[in-house]
Amino acid sequence: MKSNKPNSSSVNQGIIISGAGVAFNARNIAVGAHSSITESSGGGGREDREQLAQHFNSLEKALASIPQEMANQRATIESFMTVMKQEAAKPEPNPSLWKVTGAGLLDAAKSVASVAPTLLQTAKLISDFVH
Repeated sequence: MKSNKPNSSSVNQGIIISGAGVAFNARNIAVGAHSSITESSGGGGREDREQLAQHFNSLEKALASIPQEMANQRATIESFMTVMKQEAAKPEPNPSLWKVTGAGLLDAAKSVASVAPTLLQTAKLISDFVH
């Protein structure tokens, strides 16, 4: 018996139309002379997720530069990173959780910026990705 389900190659992945100050796709609508739509807030596509994974790897490496006397700050950063990685693994990450956790990660990274400046830079990239 033939299935009525479309195969993945025939499924509509979204339509993007722009011009005359209006841009929209299957999920978003933006209106105005300089309107644009970005896909970074929902987890984005495969390339975006790969970039986010690279940022997480860089963050994990930078965590090694935090001295033992700042173990509490390191644990806080690791907690935010764990939540964000779990959310990134979902097909549709929760945008509100992304933003709150990204902001928390950035704030926690600021507390160790004097000893781990690359960690702060990487946390900023992650926070920018989810906002």
